[in-house]
Amino acid sequence: MTDQTNPRRRGRPCKEPPWLKEVAQMVGRGTPLRRALWSRNVMFTERELKNTYRLKKFREYFETAKIEFYREWGEVPRRSHTSPGERLLAARLNASQLADWLRSE
Repeated sequence: MTDQTNPRRRGRPCKEPPWLKEVAQMVGRGTPLRRALWSRNVMFTERELKNTYRLKKFREYFETAKIEFYREWGEVPRRSHTSPGERLLAARLNASQLADWLRSE
Protein backbone atom coordinates (compact mmCIF):
# COMPACT_ATOMS: atom_id res chain seq x y z
CA MET A 1 0.00 0.00 0.00
CA THR A 2 1.33 3.44 -0.87
CA ASP A 3 0.98 6.43 1.40
CA GLN A 4 -0.54 9.14 -0.82
CA THR A 5 -1.73 12.41 0.66
CA ASN A 6 -3.03 13.84 -2.62
CA PRO A 7 -5.14 11.74 -4.96
CA ARG A 8 -3.73 11.40 -8.45
CA ARG A 9 -5.43 13.61 -11.01
CA ARG A 10 -6.15 12.13 -14.38
CA GLY A 11 -5.20 13.72 -17.66
CA ARG A 12 -2.75 16.33 -18.71
CA PRO A 13 -2.68 19.59 -16.74
CA CYS A 14 -3.95 22.64 -18.57
CA LYS A 15 -1.30 24.90 -20.07
CA GLU A 16 -1.75 28.50 -19.05
CA PRO A 17 -0.97 31.06 -21.76
CA PRO A 18 1.22 33.96 -20.62
CA TRP A 19 -1.50 36.55 -21.33
CA LEU A 20 -4.30 34.75 -19.44
CA LYS A 21 -4.00 36.50 -16.07
CA GLU A 22 -3.72 40.01 -17.52
CA VAL A 23 -6.67 39.48 -19.86
CA ALA A 24 -8.83 37.98 -17.09
CA GLN A 25 -8.09 40.96 -14.85
CA MET A 26 -9.05 43.37 -17.62
CA VAL A 27 -12.31 41.48 -18.20
CA GLY A 28 -12.94 41.45 -14.44
CA ARG A 29 -12.73 45.25 -14.49
CA GLY A 30 -15.34 45.55 -17.27
CA THR A 31 -13.41 45.36 -20.57
CA PRO A 32 -14.89 43.02 -23.19
CA LEU A 33 -12.86 39.86 -23.74
CA ARG A 34 -12.23 40.54 -27.44
CA ARG A 35 -10.93 44.04 -26.73
CA ALA A 36 -8.72 42.74 -23.90
CA LEU A 37 -7.26 40.09 -26.20
CA TRP A 38 -6.65 42.64 -28.95
CA SER A 39 -4.69 44.78 -26.49
CA ARG A 40 -2.35 41.80 -26.07
CA ASN A 41 -2.24 41.16 -29.87
CA VAL A 42 -4.14 37.86 -29.58
CA MET A 43 -6.71 37.07 -32.28
CA PHE A 44 -9.38 34.47 -31.55
CA THR A 45 -12.36 33.05 -33.40
CA GLU A 46 -15.82 33.09 -31.82
CA ARG A 47 -15.44 29.47 -30.70
CA GLU A 48 -12.09 30.20 -29.03
CA LEU A 49 -13.57 33.23 -27.25
CA LYS A 50 -16.31 31.07 -25.76
CA ASN A 51 -13.81 28.40 -24.75
CA THR A 52 -11.67 31.02 -22.97
CA TYR A 53 -14.53 31.69 -20.56
CA ARG A 54 -14.59 27.96 -19.75
CA LEU A 55 -10.99 27.84 -18.53
CA LYS A 56 -10.87 27.28 -14.79
CA LYS A 57 -7.85 29.57 -14.30
CA PHE A 58 -9.52 32.32 -16.35
CA ARG A 59 -12.62 32.20 -14.16
CA GLU A 60 -10.46 32.25 -11.03
CA TYR A 61 -8.50 35.32 -12.15
CA PHE A 62 -11.70 36.96 -13.41
CA GLU A 63 -13.53 36.53 -10.10
CA THR A 64 -10.62 37.83 -8.00
CA ALA A 65 -10.29 40.90 -10.26
CA LYS A 66 -14.03 41.51 -9.97
CA ILE A 67 -13.87 41.31 -6.17
CA GLU A 68 -10.87 43.66 -6.07
CA PHE A 69 -12.75 46.15 -8.26
CA TYR A 70 -15.76 45.95 -5.93
CA ARG A 71 -13.59 46.56 -2.87
CA GLU A 72 -11.87 49.50 -4.54
CA TRP A 73 -14.89 51.24 -6.08
CA GLY A 74 -17.83 49.88 -4.05
CA GLU A 75 -19.75 48.69 -7.10
CA VAL A 76 -19.71 45.79 -9.51
CA PRO A 77 -17.93 46.66 -12.78
CA ARG A 78 -20.29 47.47 -15.61
CA ARG A 79 -20.06 45.12 -18.51
CA SER A 80 -19.36 46.88 -21.76
CA HIS A 81 -20.02 44.97 -24.94
CA THR A 82 -18.02 44.72 -28.10
CA SER A 83 -19.42 47.14 -30.65
CA PRO A 84 -20.84 45.84 -33.94
CA GLY A 85 -17.94 47.52 -35.75
CA GLU A 86 -15.43 45.60 -33.66
CA ARG A 87 -17.26 42.35 -34.37
CA LEU A 88 -17.22 43.07 -38.12
CA LEU A 89 -13.52 43.89 -37.96
CA ALA A 90 -12.82 40.65 -36.08
CA ALA A 91 -14.73 38.62 -38.68
CA ARG A 92 -12.82 40.25 -41.55
CA LEU A 93 -9.47 39.77 -39.83
CA ASN A 94 -10.23 36.10 -39.08
CA ALA A 95 -11.26 35.55 -42.70
CA SER A 96 -8.06 37.17 -44.00
CA GLN A 97 -5.92 35.13 -41.58
CA LEU A 98 -7.62 31.94 -42.74
CA ALA A 99 -7.05 32.86 -46.40
CA ASP A 100 -3.36 33.59 -45.69
CA TRP A 101 -3.02 30.30 -43.87
CA LEU A 102 -4.62 28.33 -46.70
CA ARG A 103 -2.43 30.10 -49.27
CA SER A 104 0.77 29.24 -47.38
CA GLU A 105 0.07 25.49 -47.46
